[in-house]
Amino acid sequence: MAAFRIIFRGVRNNKGKRSHMKVVIRNAVALFGLVLAALTLAAPAEARAGHAGFHARGHHVHSIRHAHFSHRIRSAHSGRFALRFANRVRHVRHASGGNASWYGPGFQGRKTASGERFNSGGLTAAHRSLPFGTRVRVTNNATGRSVVVRINDRGPFVGGRQIDLAAGAARAIGMSGTSYVSMAVVR
Repeated sequence: MAAFRIIFRGVRNNKGKRSHMKVVIRNAVALFGLVLAALTLAAPAEARAGHAGFHARGHHVHSIRHAHFSHRIRSAHSGRFALRFANRVRHVRHASGGNASWYGPGFQGRKTASGERFNSGGLTAAHRSLPFGTRVRVTNNATGRSVVVRINDRGPFVGGRQIDLAAGAARAIGMSGTSYVSMAVVR
């Protein structure tokens, strides 16, 4: 017992209580943190194999289920990977409707999400989930006029809107401001 008192003699706090429990708890928490860190670092190596399968089977298929890739898919991806997905998507049709808006002069010449320069007079559009290069027929339900646009950007980031048209495409369908439109992916 005397040896125990000698070891812990300097570990008394101001009130005379032993603070060795604080040290023990601190060490236990540190050990727990190290074990947890070691386990989480080992987990991704095991999960990668299953995760890659998930991407090949589920995630990418789900994201492209909504649109048809044109033959331009070869420029977006390379080799067999792109052709495999192109074959899967050829049979997919997608039609929907929603509010559309347009954007133009303020973005002229800036890079779009696909990397190309924005042309406000072009027949292009921004969509949240359709793949770049997808061609979509947009019909203004108020005027009955339609135009085929190519998706080259992401957006709109305003709630309740489905597609952002370039100013040239909006003019082509007689749209000013926002309008309710029908959209269909074109082969």
